[in-house]
Amino acid sequence: MSTIQGKRRIRTVNIKLLNKLFEKSLEIINNTDDENQFSNLSDLRDTLNEKYNKVIQLDKEITLLIEDEDELENELESSTEFNLVFKNEISKINKELKKFDIKTDCNSTFSNFKNKTVKLPVLKLDNFDGEAEKWTSFIENFECVIDMNNDLSGIQKMTYLRNLLKGSALSSISGLSLSNENYKIALDILKERYENKQNMISSHIRKLLSFERVHSLNKIEKLRHLLDNIEIQIRSLETLKITSKMYGPLLVPIILQKIPELNYKQTT
Repeated sequence: MSTIQGKRRIRTVNIKLLNKLFEKSLEIINNTDDENQFSNLSDLRDTLNEKYNKVIQLDKEITLLIEDEDELENELESSTEFNLVFKNEISKINKELKKFDIKTDCNSTFSNFKNKTVKLPVLKLDNFDGEAEKWTSFIENFECVIDMNNDLSGIQKMTYLRNLLKGSALSSISGLSLSNENYKIALDILKERYENKQNMISSHIRKLLSFERVHSLNKIEKLRHLLDNIEIQIRSLETLKITSKMYGPLLVPIILQKIPELNYKQTT
């Protein structure tokens, strides 16, 4: 058995194991009565990542051994296809685990605020600068940690809000004075502006169009990075109920031009 055949055989075994673990993760997610659901799912995620890293390493080793360009192209297409499957499955697990994290973070944060002091506690939250695709993540965290905390006054909440905003987002509420009443007004202004579905869709599409082209099949890391970023934007569009059937005829040809397989075919 040649070196490349041996590596492919080992990779196949690992992929089969990963597929079995995907099925196991679905069983754990559906078993909501299990008190150990979080720990079991967390342990399974660690195992999945460990096996996946082995597959990725084998992918790299195999591609380095391939000399024929057609064979290399097929190899990259195959590995990329599985990478997308893995990321889809792991995102389901992460989404489920995040539910536990949010509950824990909220409870922990609320307990830290029980003893009020004049000086506001320092919290580590991501800033929001007005980029539409960052809004959902920002507002979910802000509402969990700040807005839902009844131990904070409106003025304190607005102070946090101002400190977390930058750029156009901060400018949109800059005319409001610091008061209990203006906190809700500020939040409503931001939600009205950034919870605009069309703006969020446009932002993700602009991201897809802005990615730099990968010119060579040999730039494997850049290719993987490009595909990962494309997938992130596509997943984000799907959460907004925008499927590939809706934008495919327009965007897919443009996106494919950024992938070297197509560039190669056009020059031959």
